[in-house]
Amino acid sequence: MLFQSATAFVAAVLLSQPVVSQGIFSCHTRETWGYAPKCCENIDGQVGINCVGAHEMGATDPIWECNLFVNNITGCCQSIGYKNPYTNNSIDLCATSIDPK
Repeated sequence: MLFQSATAFVAAVLLSQPVVSQGIFSCHTRETWGYAPKCCENIDGQVGINCVGAHEMGATDPIWECNLFVNNITGCCQSIGYKNPYTNNSIDLCATSIDPK
């Protein structure tokens, strides 16, 4: 189990850069931990700002694309239910990488 997770992680890291440049990705190795494909304004480390579910952006399963307006940063994120009252920004917890499709 650990070997499979490590293998999936290494493969995702090695293959994710070309995939990210195309905007096509998935989160299939992280879904069991509550992560889902999201389109964010920005992802800094593991903090996603104003993330919207990829399906809400008009993307279709199983290929997710984030290419609409300011929400064009792809990520595997989960909402933590916090919204900054001063900036009105919502914050999500994001994985450090995405899976290639």
